[in-house]
Amino acid sequence: MTLQATDPIYYPHPYFAGNDAAAFASASAINDAADRVALIFQANFADSIDQIAVCFATITTPETLDFRVETVGTATNSVPSGTLWATNTAATNITATAATVVAGTLTANASIAKGDRVAIVIQERSGGGAINLGVNRVNPDAVTAGGWVGPAGNFPYGSFNLTGTYANSAAMPVVGVHLVTANKWVCVSGAIPLVQSFTTSAFNTGTGASTGTRRGLYLQVPFTATLQGLWMKAQTTSSADFDVVLYDITNATITTLFTAFDSSQQRAQAAVGVWELYFTSTFNLVAGLDYRLVIQPTTANSVTLSELVFNAAGHLGTMVGGTSMYLTKFVSSAWAEETAQRPLMGLILGGLDDGAGAGGGLLRPVGMRGGLV
Repeated sequence: MTLQATDPIYYPHPYFAGNDAAAFASASAINDAADRVALIFQANFADSIDQIAVCFATITTPETLDFRVETVGTATNSVPSGTLWATNTAATNITATAATVVAGTLTANASIAKGDRVAIVIQERSGGGAINLGVNRVNPDAVTAGGWVGPAGNFPYGSFNLTGTYANSAAMPVVGVHLVTANKWVCVSGAIPLVQSFTTSAFNTGTGASTGTRRGLYLQVPFTATLQGLWMKAQTTSSADFDVVLYDITNATITTLFTAFDSSQQRAQAAVGVWELYFTSTFNLVAGLDYRLVIQPTTANSVTLSELVFNAAGHLGTMVGGTSMYLTKFVSSAWAEETAQRPLMGLILGGLDDGAGAGGGLLRPVGMRGGLV
């Protein structure tokens, strides 16, 4: 292999990248038997959907719901047809009783061809009683309302029938689908992850209990690449300095990528925002190996890291990096992983393997995980 230098590449891209607390932008209320909340997307897979998961907001009056896979027209501004994709391609009698992600299994799988335009529809169960609940959504047009930055708005898009007629919107309900053959949850809504809630964790050299004194990203990349920096959504005070350290799976320190970053050198102290940090040295990550990329405070003043909470570890499959990237933390002198949680943190890469094969590649000592450049 040969590592070829590139302009900076984000992996994954900065989710919820606005300079405000990560949050859902809004919720769509279902409070009538005729109400519908839908997502229209084009499939990037050839597989069968057997489950649908939906992120609900406040539940005032729970009642049974249907999750449906429906056809959609090809005209401009098309809405869900009201026709099931195929016989029984719906999950019925789904009950949401709390603000959480709820999954339902279709009575019959929906076989999808790559490129198909598909509608996922959430509606009250026919013959159900009174209902009042909200389906969380994000809006790519409203960076300050939730901080979302993502490649969506014109397609895919949301479609909402809350007044008797469908109206399409750049705002999209937070949903995910599970694929039978791939056996994984995938994103169908413009790279919006199937996140359940948002949290923040403040940590420093003296914190313990469940928070730990170091937090970061447990990761594995599917390609060899040069790590040159990181992005994260975080806040600190002016004196909450920190190191950025890379560890291997044996818990040994590979290298300190940034020493004693002076957190007084930022635009807005004690305010949540997005950080983009370039390291004083680069490092070559090896495909398939496990690493911990960690923020390590050097003072008793706290770094506060924004984090995403999922209902199940498999739901991380709806994010770039999938189930191979999740939260790691150093608690009571030992590392612990939270496989259903992801810090809002990612890699900035400066070189990728060109697949050239033997010759011209970077040499490294046997047993070394990666290599310094």
